[in-house]
Amino acid sequence: MSAALMGSFFAAPVYAENTVNSVARIPMGDVNTDGFVDVTDLTELALCLLGDTEFSDMQADLADVDYDGEVTLADLAKMRQFLSKKINTLERYKDINIKNLAAPLYSTARSTADYTSVNEFSAFAADFSDNVLLDTTDQKEGVNRVYSPLSVYMAVSMLAECCDGKSCDELLELLSVSDKDRLRKINHDIFDSLYFDDENAYCLLANSLWVDNEYTCNKDALDSLASNYFTSIFERDLQSQADCDEIGEWISQNTSGKFKPEVLADPDAVLDLINTVTFKESWNEGFDKTTTEGTFKGADGDITCQYMTGSERSSVTETKDYTIWSKKFHDGFVMNFVLPSEEKCVDDILSDSDMMKEIFNVKTRKSKECEVRACIPKFSSASKFELVDTLKAAGITEVFKAADLSPLLDPLDNPAEGSYYVDKVTHEAVIDVNESGCEAAAYTLISVKVESAVEPYEFRADRPFIYYISDQSGTPLFIGTVSDPTQK
Repeated sequence: MSAALMGSFFAAPVYAENTVNSVARIPMGDVNTDGFVDVTDLTELALCLLGDTEFSDMQADLADVDYDGEVTLADLAKMRQFLSKKINTLERYKDINIKNLAAPLYSTARSTADYTSVNEFSAFAADFSDNVLLDTTDQKEGVNRVYSPLSVYMAVSMLAECCDGKSCDELLELLSVSDKDRLRKINHDIFDSLYFDDENAYCLLANSLWVDNEYTCNKDALDSLASNYFTSIFERDLQSQADCDEIGEWISQNTSGKFKPEVLADPDAVLDLINTVTFKESWNEGFDKTTTEGTFKGADGDITCQYMTGSERSSVTETKDYTIWSKKFHDGFVMNFVLPSEEKCVDDILSDSDMMKEIFNVKTRKSKECEVRACIPKFSSASKFELVDTLKAAGITEVFKAADLSPLLDPLDNPAEGSYYVDKVTHEAVIDVNESGCEAAAYTLISVKVESAVEPYEFRADRPFIYYISDQSGTPLFIGTVSDPTQK
């Protein structure tokens, strides 16, 4: 694969011609890269020092919490001090380099965006959210559900960029976009409007394409993915489990360790498209430091839970169907709590796409600023969805049987015996809301495989048979029968 330099002064990708490094942010001491420094990391460090396990270069960097260039008992002692709260902090984060074929770079501050195009994404979120939250099985089987429409949108957008013909048309229709040029602008504007990275707060978006090294990609498609979607591009052996483990590692490092899915090696694997969204913010005005116990009126009866309370001047929107309270974060983001009226339920709101569009459209809301005494339960949620059937129900069929990937994989350069097809669309999300603020993360993984043009003929000798040994001309040397393979 080849690449070209592209870019402008601000918010533009750098698409490098040679192998470059992308940087992920991981807490120092987090040797298992799950996003937290805890007793598990301490145990792994102890086992490494005893010689029972061996650290990778990345793990060794993270374990070197005293920054002397070596992993020693001093690092173990310092980590013990941190976990026992004798010291308040380890170095906040360690930059970890991951070799990849092309790494777009993005500014760490938000830019001025065309919100008209961003609102087109919001229309997709209004239309598609009930498909996921109401109609798709949550493999976590939790009562609370969460997903990121943004992550799904951006992953499907990259797939559309790689497709042509009916495959592309169906995806564009799902995304309510007229053509690829418009889709590129929307995705670029999403980065410009949302992406920021401060020390203790961030909204991080990341895209990646992992292509099996047996395939040759079109330069123009790679250029477009890098310049419009800020996609990092990796060439790996997707039949190698070690290489596939890097995909899970990349997801972990781009979701603050919230997820590390197992991506299995597969002889039919062609490519994986991935989006991650990671968010962390503190409230502009925090809740009271102590929570109060109260009753939550659940669908199946009353539930006792912990409530956060606080007073502040903020925005409230009241309609006959719902009330919205909008609580601000420090950096301009807002958490909107939508409470259905007594005559409505959550399902009623989610299944009404026009009402959801009305909710998302801040400019047309008839809101009022007033003093609000709020009482919100502390909550967290984790969900996992397989979205193939969900997308099929929404009208996407072609990519699941014969995906036209000619913009990315030119048939002349990549003669395939069978059709390309999307095998999996996996989405996971987590959220935690507490007195200090909110932390959330999600990823969407789209896996593409190739099927054989001809199904293998199955020969199963499960009844009495004849055999004979011959030379190449068929001359029999031995002839026999098998009536019971357990006997002589």
